[in-house]
Amino acid sequence: MNRTALTQTILYALAFISLGLITGSLGPTLPALAAQTHVSASEISRLFIARALGTIVAAATLGKLYDRYAGHPVLAAALFGGAATMLLVPHLDALPWLFSTFVGVGICSLVINVGGHTLVAAANPERAALFLNAIHFTFGLGGFLAPLIAKQFAKASGALPWTYGVFAFVIVTVALSALFVPSPNVKHHQQRTQTAPPQHATSLLLLLLLFLFLEVGAEGIVSGWMFSYAQRSGAESTLAYDMNSGFWAAFTLGRLAGIPLAWRLRPHTIILMHLCGWLALTVVLCFLPVVSWSLWLCAAGMGLGMAPVFPSTMALAQRTLHVTGKMTGWLLFGAACGGMFGPWLVGQLIGRFGPRVFLWIVLGQLIGALAVIVYFFSRAEKEAPDDATVEVLPSGEEPI
Repeated sequence: MNRTALTQTILYALAFISLGLITGSLGPTLPALAAQTHVSASEISRLFIARALGTIVAAATLGKLYDRYAGHPVLAAALFGGAATMLLVPHLDALPWLFSTFVGVGICSLVINVGGHTLVAAANPERAALFLNAIHFTFGLGGFLAPLIAKQFAKASGALPWTYGVFAFVIVTVALSALFVPSPNVKHHQQRTQTAPPQHATSLLLLLLLFLFLEVGAEGIVSGWMFSYAQRSGAESTLAYDMNSGFWAAFTLGRLAGIPLAWRLRPHTIILMHLCGWLALTVVLCFLPVVSWSLWLCAAGMGLGMAPVFPSTMALAQRTLHVTGKMTGWLLFGAACGGMFGPWLVGQLIGRFGPRVFLWIVLGQLIGALAVIVYFFSRAEKEAPDDATVEVLPSGEEPI
């Protein structure tokens, strides 16, 4: 790797730390935002919908920016936008304004996400898979730091402005750095020959879309409601912050472990192994007493269980389907809808049925996801030949 490529790769790692901070900011500050806007848990859960709506809009309209313009100015603009939304959040005491701001958070997050995937592959074309997994790891690192930063200011006067101000400062620093690093050249398409019939690909695509809706929905529930679940179960705020950080630490380690796993195992093996482990853990947690050690088991186990599933699913799609730009857009749309619906559903029910509804909804979504992916594997073996055609686009999307 030459010096320019190394500098570019470090920049993308920092951008994904910023993305992790943005994504991880909502969970530990959700109760404070509810108090700031004088709304209930079910009403504040609309912020998850707002963020997902921004992601959906950006996926439909802004995904090709990196094909048309130099990458780093686009990345810097998205980072500056993300920093601006972080600065706005603690000063908005009306839910409609906060909702609008989190739509902006979703838009900026999607553009940063696509930029990281596109540009790191362009800067390291011969070892793209390795460095894509590496920036997935740094995303988890940012998510791990977010609740730790929130915890430092939790008892201070003006906790939310301090917390989001630190997030904004880090993001702006990375954005400024992007302006001084040359952009790599992005190839618009790479193609391999394929023979998968379009009608077969369509049915398999719909199954994968449904799987991502369910699985990413479960991920969104865990990452977004972990803090509130602990707090509503009677944990002190300090423990809730620590547990939320523990979840992100386990998630980060899981992403790191996914790098060597991807070299040795096929995507469907990784998906089944982690999905079954996550499901088994959730079943056990549904019947355990809610005490300190079980909360830690929940945070660490779920973080490790979910970490490699989404990247492996996208790798599976490329190996199994005729992956066109339109198909990629549909997969991202399904993931974004799941990330919107799952957390919203918990918000509607947690006040009525108590914190354990968090686990039961995750369990239901995982059972559905497992059923769908097993059926997908059985259909793929019959309908999609191994020499399938793949059109790989220089873009991608990651939910937590």
